[in-house]
Amino acid sequence: MTVFLGLITIPLASYAPTEPMIQRLSIVCAIALLLAACRENVAETLPGTIEVSPTDVTFPLTSVGRSADVFLTIRNIGSGDLELDDVTLDVTTDYVRTDFNGPLILAPDEQATVRVTYEPQGAEFTQGDLHIISDDPSNGDFVVSINSIQPGPQARVTPNPIDFGVVREGVPSTRTVVLQNIGSAPLIVCDMITGTGSTDITDDVPDRLDALGIGPDEFLVMNVPEVGATGAGFATFDFEVRYLPSAPGADEDVLIIQYDSLGVLEGACSDDRISSVEIDIAGEAGTAVLATNCPIDFGTSSIDNTSRETVSMTNVGSLPLEIIDIRIDRSRSSNDFGLEDVPSLQDPITMAANESRGFIVSYFPTDFTADGGVVEIEHTDGSGSVAVTECLLSGVGIDNECPVAVVEGTVREDTLGRRGTQINWGVPLQTLIADGGQSFDPDGGSIVEYRWEIVRRPDAAVNGLRPNETRPDDDSTTQYFIPIAGVYEIELRVVDDAGCVSPPASITAVAVPNELISVELTWFNPGDPLSDNQGADVDLHLTRLPEGYFFHPQFDTYYSNQNPIWSGEEPSLDIDDTNGDGPETIQMDSPSDCRWYGIGAHYFRKEFGTAYPTVRVYINGILTQEFFSNRGLRNTDDFWDIARIHWDGGTATVFEVDEIIENIDSALQADPATRIAPLVTPAMEASNLCGTF
Repeated sequence: MTVFLGLITIPLASYAPTEPMIQRLSIVCAIALLLAACRENVAETLPGTIEVSPTDVTFPLTSVGRSADVFLTIRNIGSGDLELDDVTLDVTTDYVRTDFNGPLILAPDEQATVRVTYEPQGAEFTQGDLHIISDDPSNGDFVVSINSIQPGPQARVTPNPIDFGVVREGVPSTRTVVLQNIGSAPLIVCDMITGTGSTDITDDVPDRLDALGIGPDEFLVMNVPEVGATGAGFATFDFEVRYLPSAPGADEDVLIIQYDSLGVLEGACSDDRISSVEIDIAGEAGTAVLATNCPIDFGTSSIDNTSRETVSMTNVGSLPLEIIDIRIDRSRSSNDFGLEDVPSLQDPITMAANESRGFIVSYFPTDFTADGGVVEIEHTDGSGSVAVTECLLSGVGIDNECPVAVVEGTVREDTLGRRGTQINWGVPLQTLIADGGQSFDPDGGSIVEYRWEIVRRPDAAVNGLRPNETRPDDDSTTQYFIPIAGVYEIELRVVDDAGCVSPPASITAVAVPNELISVELTWFNPGDPLSDNQGADVDLHLTRLPEGYFFHPQFDTYYSNQNPIWSGEEPSLDIDDTNGDGPETIQMDSPSDCRWYGIGAHYFRKEFGTAYPTVRVYINGILTQEFFSNRGLRNTDDFWDIARIHWDGGTATVFEVDEIIENIDSALQADPATRIAPLVTPAMEASNLCGTF
């Protein structure tokens, strides 16, 4: 037999203790018994451990004078008793109270419930902390966060903003506006104000109030939703805002609704209790304006030879117009004039804004006299009424053989030196050269004038014919910088020493991007005359994902980061237009596999009202997708998140986003807490394409 005493082992069968040893053994036994008793006493006096749920309290929307309760569960998860000494509040109002009646002792695994009541008496926002004081040695001051949804009335206006879009000048347009109270107290309307901006924008609020029996010194009172009516209130208030544009251009105003912040009739609408909500109102006065290249002067033309000139018609307004008829007024015109290639007008032809059409006027002089004529173009005008635009014609018949225009084209950057009249090897950002030096006069006369004109180009490409920089004093040649992809046609007429003008000769060039990815931005503002150096500034963005976001200092390509380094991808902003209608272009020839790219446009500076941008995406030189924002960018710092490009193995997939972000602050984009990440659409999520957004 062996006895264990602490760390001492005594085999009793082989050991006979002496009397001193027996005394020492008795002392050891006494110490062991004392330690056991101490352990039992320590276990009995250990403190408890606090656990609280919830740890963050947000009271629901609560009307003034009503109350809401939240219950806190306090539990002892320790092995000893937990003493709760007090529950205190440190909040910004006196609208919160508890039913704690302490101190209170919780045994292990025991819990208690504390009611926290919120009863607002005003519109102030309540926030702060609730402190639970206990003897928990590690968390003796347990803090619960307290917040409330601010009580009081809240005005909702639908629609918001109020956008009339483009409205025909002189024709009224109305929008029905609905005012609702979505707050927690009656909405007492103090005033509703428009007319601080454009006088073309008005409302019928006074008439609507009068119809409800609300006099000039009385308040409109809106009910509290969910809680129910408090007094004789209205669930909604409908009225109309009217826009009657009196002149071309953009119009803006603000609807200001002032209301009592407490929603209490006593003392309502005093200066210290007025809150307000502002709703932007916008519209643009649209019109339909037919512009032509008239008058048409044939100059001197050979007898019994036909000369032809093209009459171009362009709707330079912002609303459609209709072409009803095109005719020569024979009562005022020589029979030597005729019409060719006139479109069929059995039904009127509708011409959209910025759309162009044309027809040909011919001149066949039969004698040596001066001839005149008038072409009448019947169409609808800005008001929708029928109008007639006249195109005056003139010419003189002479006994002289007219000269012949001959033109060839080249591309300066073409290393092969190719020439011709149909050029399909040009790319954007190159220079087209037109050469008319081979023109001649069959009857031996001399060429005294070269008349160059660019007669076909994309809308956003400027009419920028310039002297040939390698032969600046030679009028027989000219040059044109190709800004964007599209079809370009340069026309030449030559004049001989007898004043006879040749029929036109031309070259046509088709410019196609030679980069794998090319993105092109153009825009127009209906009120911009484009005849000065002022205009809206819209910026194009191309962002690499997932590292980047719009305005990222490295991974976004735009005007302030035109040539970023992206591990070999190296996109570039090649054109930056700051005061007109574009274009802006970004190109990239080395996209990475399994990579997503985001496209956006930013209204950097507002001029002439709303800007309507168009973005074209070219993949391997082919126009793959075109995006147009019919809503447009209304204000400075509006941002259009347009699309995503996914690249993999030489194949691109384009996804539309089409989301307008109002008033984006580029400075805040540098802060992860405030930046707006490029959106991810359901189509992108469902695509299962490689890479991340």
